[in-house]
Amino acid sequence: MRNVIFLFFAFLLPVQSIASVKWPSLNQAPAVVGGGAQDAAVIVGIEGYFAVPPVPGARANAVAWYDYLTTARKVPPENVFLLRDSDGTVEEMEEAAAKAAVLAGPEGKLWFIFIGHGAPHKNGKDGLLIGADAQQKASSIQNRSLGQTKLLNILGRSKAQSINVVLDACFSGRSTAGTPLVAGLQPLITTRLSPATDPRFVVMTAAMGNQFAGPLPGVSRPAFSYLILGGLRGWADSNADGDVTAGEAIDYSKRALRATMHGRDQTPTLMGPESASLGPSSKEKAPSLTSLAKREHKGMFQVSKLPSVPNVRMPQAFQKVPGSGSDWRNMDVDALEAYDKAIKLDQSQSDASLKAAQWRKLLKDHPVYSKEAEGRAQDWDRYAAEQAAAKKALDERNAVRDKDWKKLNRLLALSVVSVEDKARWSMMFLEAYGRSPKDNPYAKQLGKHTAVIEKERKKKTEAFKDRLRAEVWRR
Repeated sequence: MRNVIFLFFAFLLPVQSIASVKWPSLNQAPAVVGGGAQDAAVIVGIEGYFAVPPVPGARANAVAWYDYLTTARKVPPENVFLLRDSDGTVEEMEEAAAKAAVLAGPEGKLWFIFIGHGAPHKNGKDGLLIGADAQQKASSIQNRSLGQTKLLNILGRSKAQSINVVLDACFSGRSTAGTPLVAGLQPLITTRLSPATDPRFVVMTAAMGNQFAGPLPGVSRPAFSYLILGGLRGWADSNADGDVTAGEAIDYSKRALRATMHGRDQTPTLMGPESASLGPSSKEKAPSLTSLAKREHKGMFQVSKLPSVPNVRMPQAFQKVPGSGSDWRNMDVDALEAYDKAIKLDQSQSDASLKAAQWRKLLKDHPVYSKEAEGRAQDWDRYAAEQAAAKKALDERNAVRDKDWKKLNRLLALSVVSVEDKARWSMMFLEAYGRSPKDNPYAKQLGKHTAVIEKERKKKTEAFKDRLRAEVWRR
C-alpha cells in the first residue's frame, strides 16, 4: 500500500540560553543513503516576513532540509524548489507544489516542507500557511496565505508513491507568547484534516489541540522541522534497522521535547500507521538528551505559562417598552416608575450587581414586568461573574509578570549576557505582557534593549520591500 505522510507542526519564536547549547548544527552533510532519484520537493522557509513578526532560524532549517534531500537522498536538484523569504508568496508556493507533483515519479516521494507562520481559516475548518507578503490584517492573512486543503488537493494529483508534508507552523494565529498575529483574529484550534479516502495518508501533529508548540530550546531554530530532519538523519532510528518510520519520528520528537523543554507542555500526536516509512536512515548518532536537558535548564529565560483571561460580554442595550395600556388613566404608575428607575440604572455606569438587584426588585414588586426583569437580572448576574473571573485572571497574570520581571531584570544587569540575548528576552516580555506602560509598567525600561531588534527588523523590512519592487519591475 502506498503511504502519504502528512506532518503538521507548530511554531513559536525561540529563546536563547546564556550557555552555548550543543544541538548539532545540521550543516554537515549526512551519509548518503540514496533512493531519491524519483523524488521531488518544495521547501519553504520564511524568516523575514513583510509585516508579521519574523521566524528566526526558518532559513537555516530550510537550507538543512535542502542539503539533506539533495545530498543524502540524492534528489535531483532540478526537482527541488527552495523558496526563502520573499519567494514564499501564495502564488509561488502553489506553482512550486504543482510542478513538484508532476516531477515526482510513481516509485518516489513527494515532499512539501513549510517553515513559517500559520493561522486559522475564517471558516474554522482549515489552516493557512501565511505568505511572505501578508499584512497584519485579517483580510490580508486570508487572501495572502495558502490553505492546507488546497495544498493537499494540489499534491494529491501526483503519482508519487508517498507524499511527505511537513508544516512547521502554528495554526492558532498566535505569536511567541500567545498574542494574536492580527488584532481581532480569533484564536482557535484548526480541525485536523483526516486522512480521507487515500490510503497513503499519515498525519503527525506537533502538539495537542490545547497546547502551543515551541522552539528548539536554546537555539534560534524552529523545533519540529529540526527534530524530524534529525530523526531522518538517524536520531530516531531506535531499532537501528536503517529505516525511520513515522512512529519512530514522533516518538523521538516526544522524548526530545519532554527532556529539554521546561515551563510548558507539548505532546506530538500521530494519526495513521506507525510503520509508515519516512525513508532510510543516515545512521547519524543522536545528541545526548541528558546533557542537553541539564544545560538548558540552567540560565534560560522564558515567559511563564499565563492563565487565560475569560471573555467579558457587556449586555446589549436594553430597549424601553411602553407601559401597559394606551390610556394613561389605566396605567399602573407605581409599576411604571419602578420600571423607569430600573431602566435608568441599567443605562448608568453603576456596578453590574446593583443593576441585577434592581431588576430582581422590580420582578418581586411588579410581576407585570416579570419577562423583562428576570432576563435582565440574569444578564447582569452573568456579566458580574465574568468581570470577577476576568479580574482574578488578570491579577494572576500580573503576579506572574512581576515574578518574570524579577528574573529578567537581574539577567539584564549581567555583563556576561550578550546584547542579543537581552534584546530577545525583552521582546518576549513585551509580547507577553504588553508594550504600553498602562498594560506593562516595565515596558519603558526595556526600550533600550529592544531597540537592537527593532533596528534589525526595520533593515530587513526595507530590504524585503526593495526585493518586492525589483520583482515587480522584472515582471
